[in-house]
Amino acid sequence: MSIAASTAPATFVRDRATWLAYLAVGLFAFLQSSLGPVMPFLRADLGFGYALASLHFSAMALGMVATGIVGARIAGRWGRSDAFWRAAAGLVVSGLLVMTSPVAAGTILGAFGIGACGALLAITIQANLAEQHGARRAQAIAELNVLASACAVGASVAVGAAERTGIGWRGALFLAVVAYVGIVVGFRRVKINPMVPAGTNLGAHGRGRRGLPRAFYAYAAVISLGVSVEWCMVFWGADFLEKSAGLARADAASAMSAFFLAMVVGRFAGSRLAARVASVTLLRTALLATAAGFLVFWLAPVAALSVVGLFLTGLGTANVFPFTYTAALDAAPGQPDVASARLTVCGGSAVLIIPLILGLMADVVGIEWAFGIVLPLLAGALGTVLVAERRTRIGAARAAHAAA
Repeated sequence: MSIAASTAPATFVRDRATWLAYLAVGLFAFLQSSLGPVMPFLRADLGFGYALASLHFSAMALGMVATGIVGARIAGRWGRSDAFWRAAAGLVVSGLLVMTSPVAAGTILGAFGIGACGALLAITIQANLAEQHGARRAQAIAELNVLASACAVGASVAVGAAERTGIGWRGALFLAVVAYVGIVVGFRRVKINPMVPAGTNLGAHGRGRRGLPRAFYAYAAVISLGVSVEWCMVFWGADFLEKSAGLARADAASAMSAFFLAMVVGRFAGSRLAARVASVTLLRTALLATAAGFLVFWLAPVAALSVVGLFLTGLGTANVFPFTYTAALDAAPGQPDVASARLTVCGGSAVLIIPLILGLMADVVGIEWAFGIVLPLLAGALGTVLVAERRTRIGAARAAHAAA
């Protein structure tokens, strides 16, 4: 029996450790999501094209992948508490580098740091949530993603508002520094890993002889494809609205808040529906809704309709990650750190590859046609869900037959 299973509370309690997790991942989401809205301004200030801009997104994703490979070992060596707080400090320093560097090499390095430090922060704190809340982890993960989406909305709104008021887009990123100081002052004494003894080797904790099961990797594939779609929209949505839909640059940055607002609404609704509707059914519905919304966004003849499509796309894709993430953890009981790290590799790899391809295509055929890459990604995600569902049914039938 896992530690979480034996000590899970009878009711869902949002204690200070839970709120620390929510706020910390929200800080990561703010900085991570800000790269898309600030990119048109960064490109204008430093004078580079789509391909070089895409290297920022790829660098951030590469940082996530690198941390996903070694993150569980780092958490085991430093302990979750030290790993978490060092990652939080590194995250903010990386954001400051993006904000202040006068050359692209520095901003790319800052983007890498956002991905690497943010991923370590997320691995440690999400594994802690999974163990702390046990059987109620789905609600904790869903609520965490609601708050993360809300912070992503804040990033988009803050960038547009700061530029309009004359503060400049860099002023919006300074809010992350303020938030970090508040988190340190308010939560520095909160115990990060009350469910795991000090000195536990989290890199190997719960790994077992069999390793992670096939069902886990099926769900990981869905996460990869879903993350690819989500971050194509996050990274290049503002540029699409400016170049294809005809919005002004500041208006395009602000319009991205429709996507992130839809993510908040969708994840809030999903956290309530999860108690009554099967996760696989919700996943299929979410992917179909994403496809419908994207077609409106991509093909709309007027800017207003493109923004409506952007909202519908966010509403659909909102629940792809939290439901598949929870399902993947459920498929790997007793291994939250290792499973979370592997999922970080899958998601980071998707972000590393697909937005870069979209950016390279945009330089050749224009950003409007380049966005067509989203459709096969959605088809692949839906097909993988159907395959995973079939394999799960077969596995359950075999287990029942063996028990009989």
